[in-house]
Amino acid sequence: MDTGCGTAVLAILAEKKGADQILALDTDEWAVENAQDNLVHNQCQHIWVYQDNWPDFARANPSWKDFDLIMANITKNVLLAEIPTYAEALQEGGFLFLSGFYAADLAEIGQKAQDFRLKFVNYREKEGWVAASFVKTA
Repeated sequence: MDTGCGTAVLAILAEKKGADQILALDTDEWAVENAQDNLVHNQCQHIWVYQDNWPDFARANPSWKDFDLIMANITKNVLLAEIPTYAEALQEGGFLFLSGFYAADLAEIGQKAQDFRLKFVNYREKEGWVAASFVKTA
């Protein structure tokens, strides 16, 4: 799942790397239209794009669950609010990749993730921005 997908670049990359069932969500109508155009231009056939946020989409579509990978490039406050729903949607051993926040926020995000059985794996930082990975534990 690529949540807060914007242009769907992460979803497109996932398909190009072999993923065969990808959900891409964004709340912005323009972003969804742009994502759909990008799927056509990149000849993607395994990505479903919807205008929605993950918690609302999950309630309306309970069959979409047990993801092995969730990617979210969103602001800190949105990530903190949605980490519990991401953790619920991940299968055990599944990975959560988060980005779009500052290095100074990594400890807070890491603690929230840990509260929901998401073990910190690694992070990368560039110019104060962070991308971090977590794995869901038993």
